[in-house]
Amino acid sequence: MGTFKRLGFTNVSDLRGGIESWQESGLPMVLP
Repeated sequence: MGTFKRLGFTNVSDLRGGIESWQESGLPMVLP
């Protein structure tokens, strides 16, 4: 949860939006 909070995610919806942003930006997926 600490990692998500650092990235600015507070709930599942934000997490999904963040993942989509990562994919669009071409950043690697780094999840525990």
